[in-house]
Amino acid sequence: MSPEIFTVDSPGVLVDTTAFEEYYDGGDKRTHEARGKAFVPNPLPPDLALGPLLEQAQGALSSADRAVGELHGLAGDISYARLLCAPLLQREAILSSKIENTIATAREVAEYQAGRTPERDDPIEVFNYRQALEYGVSSELPICVRLVKEMHSILLKDGRGSRHRPGAIRTGQNRIGGQRDDFSTARFVPPPPGEILDRCLTDLERFWNQPSKRFGVLLSVAMAHYQFEVVHPFEDGNGRIGRALVPLALCRHGLLNKPLVYVSGYFERHKQEYYDLLLRTSTHGDWAAWCRFFLTAIASEAGDAARRLRRVRELRQTTLDRLSDSNAPGRVMQLVDLLFEQTWVDATIVARNLGVSDPTARDYIGRLVDVGFLQEITGGSYAQAWAATPIFDIIESDNPSSAGADDAEQS
Repeated sequence: MSPEIFTVDSPGVLVDTTAFEEYYDGGDKRTHEARGKAFVPNPLPPDLALGPLLEQAQGALSSADRAVGELHGLAGDISYARLLCAPLLQREAILSSKIENTIATAREVAEYQAGRTPERDDPIEVFNYRQALEYGVSSELPICVRLVKEMHSILLKDGRGSRHRPGAIRTGQNRIGGQRDDFSTARFVPPPPGEILDRCLTDLERFWNQPSKRFGVLLSVAMAHYQFEVVHPFEDGNGRIGRALVPLALCRHGLLNKPLVYVSGYFERHKQEYYDLLLRTSTHGDWAAWCRFFLTAIASEAGDAARRLRRVRELRQTTLDRLSDSNAPGRVMQLVDLLFEQTWVDATIVARNLGVSDPTARDYIGRLVDVGFLQEITGGSYAQAWAATPIFDIIESDNPSSAGADDAEQS
C-alpha cells in the first residue's frame, strides 16, 4: 500500500506496522519481517459538512428511506412475516458468501442440513453464515464487540475458516491483496493489532449504538459498514460479518422490525465498485460517493425483498389452497409453514414437530410431493429427506416476480 495514494482529505492516518511471516526456502522454514504503513481511520462520525453530502446523496437517501418504509409496512401487514424472513435470510447467506468466492446453492445447503456430506466446504460455510446471522438477530445484546465476536465464532466454526481463530480479534497484522511479505504491493493495510485496533473497535461500538443525529440512521449505517471493513478486526470473515451487521443495525434502530434488507445481492453484482469505493473513501474521504452507493444498495435490495416477500406469500397461499382442494388434514398446513422456516424435512422431523406417527408423517410428506411443493433430495430409499424446491427458485431467481410460478401452477 503506497502512502502516496492517500490525500489530505483522507479520514484517518498512516502508521508504521510490521508483520512476522513464515515461509519456506528450499524446504527450510524461515521467518521474514515485513514493514510498511497501515491505515487507522478517525472515529465516526466523520468531520464533514452535512449540506454537500446531502447534495450528492439526497436522491439515494430518499429512495432508500422510501423503500425501507414500504417494506416495513408490507411485513407489518402479514401476520406470519416471521416465516417469510427465512427464505430471504437464506438468500443473503448464499450471496454474501458468493462475494468471497464461496459458491453453494440453496439445495446444496439443504442437503448438508439433511445429513449429506458435501464434496466441498462451501455449503457448510453458507450454513454457518445463516446460523451466525440468526444468532445476531435473536440476541438481546446491542451491536457490540462481544456480539460480533460471538457471531464470528459461529461463522468460522467449521470449514476452511476454522483455522483462523473463530471469535477472536486478530493479534497479527493483516492486509488485503498484494505479494507475500511486501506491504507496498498490498491494496489496503488495516490498523495494527493491539491497542490501536482495540481503540478502533471501542469507538465503532459506541457509534453502532449511538448513530449520529446529524446524519441520521441510514447514513450512519453506511458509515459504520465502511468503518468495520476498514478496521478488519478478524483474520478471516470480515466481509461476511460486516454485511450481516447491516440488517441488524436497521432492526436495532427501528427502521425494520424484522431483518429483511440485505445488501449482499447488490454488492455481489457491483463487487469491484464496492471495493473501489471503500478504498476511495479511505484515500480521498469521498463519503458522498460511498454513501450514495450504499444507499442505492439499500433501496435496490429493499425493493427486491418486497418482491420476493410477495412471491413467497403467493406460493404459500397457492400451496395451502391446493391442499385444501385435496381435503388434506389441517396439520399438513402446519407442515407448509415449517418448511418456509427451514426448507427441508425428513419423516422424523415431521413426526416430532406435528406430534404424529411416522406413517402419518410420511403421508403428509407425500401430499406435499403430490402438489409439487416437496421433492426428495437424497436420491435413495434410506434416510430420505425432502426439500421445498419452489422456495429455492424464489431464493435464487434473478426475477423474483415469476420465480416458483411453474411449481405453484402445476395441476
